[in-house]
Amino acid sequence: MAPSERVAEQIRDDIRQRRLKPGDKLPPHKEVASKYGIAIATVQKALKRLEEEGWVVPRPSIGVFVSDNIPTDGAPLTLTAVADQVAQLTEAVADLKRKVDGMTVDR
Repeated sequence: MAPSERVAEQIRDDIRQRRLKPGDKLPPHKEVASKYGIAIATVQKALKRLEEEGWVVPRPSIGVFVSDNIPTDGAPLTLTAVADQVAQLTEAVADLKRKVDGMTVDR
């Protein structure tokens, strides 16, 4: 496993285990780099991946924070996953509409 992925997985685990909670500020890049014995660029790569997956939110000049909308099942939140969920929900709504439209009301 690449060092950036190892760090990203550790941060995901900290979030899953609630050692880091929504809204918590992550330590500075330099501190994370020192903790894991990696370069700051590797920390940046790990945090970028976590941002893309929806785990963290950067706030320029302030820091990186745990997202308020972290993935609930532990699976990374990707645009593809969201698009798939939207498609499934759209189909489910269409199925329900067809069933409702086909119903008759007996009084």
